[in-house]
Amino acid sequence: MRTLWAARAALVGLVCALAAFAALVHPAAAGSSSATAAPAAPQSQVAGTVSTRVVVNRFRAIGRKVVGLGTSTTTYTDAKGVKRVRQKHFWMSIRSHRAAQQSSAVCQILFLEIGEVDLTLAGLHAFLRAANPDEPIRLRLQADDAGGILGRLFCQLASAQATLATHKKAVRAARLMTRRVHRTTILRASATIYAPSQKSGTGLASSPGSLLAEECPVLHLVLGPVHLELLGLIADLNKVVLDLTAVPGTLLGNIFCQLVTPPPAPVGGSSG
Repeated sequence: MRTLWAARAALVGLVCALAAFAALVHPAAAGSSSATAAPAAPQSQVAGTVSTRVVVNRFRAIGRKVVGLGTSTTTYTDAKGVKRVRQKHFWMSIRSHRAAQQSSAVCQILFLEIGEVDLTLAGLHAFLRAANPDEPIRLRLQADDAGGILGRLFCQLASAQATLATHKKAVRAARLMTRRVHRTTILRASATIYAPSQKSGTGLASSPGSLLAEECPVLHLVLGPVHLELLGLIADLNKVVLDLTAVPGTLLGNIFCQLVTPPPAPVGGSSG
């Protein structure tokens, strides 16, 4: 039971952190796009940094169930050093879905929506977005209880119960858990946000001419829509586009630029 509760608590904390991150960075990104309308720099510029901390505050008993209460704090610092802090309170509980499972063997595990992802790491610049400019990237994860071992496992996690025998036992359990995990950080994450290296956020596939002159085009991948079923685990992803470029002058950038750049033609006139 402790393993099941820990898995659900980590999943809820991660979703809350992503929600707080998206709500905080979105307005800042709009401002950064106008600020970078000037001529582009040789490589992607840092627009700011974001850090998220998810903390469990306490537990309380509701009937015969134990519910956890926590806070997700996200701090966004833009390139000028201005900080924006946003807190989001959440609660977590392992709920019972037995009634729903009797009519349907498909369990809802995760539904994730994210916008454009612009990431530069060690000289590799990845830009991921949905192929349709009017929609975000959507990932839906489901489990089929009768489809295989993974489906049964995830359905058990989704339908597990945390109901104790009496309300008095639930109160004692809540007090004990509060003493042990009060103000405990269950998730801490930080990231660097880069300003888009191209004009507009249309989400349309970029042509080689729209890339920065200093970056070498490495990969242009159009993927999806994807429907995957593996041992009862079902994943659905809408159509996405990935552009991968390399920044010269960096460790990985130099390697990939050499791989994708054809060697110079031999000088004619050399005699053997």
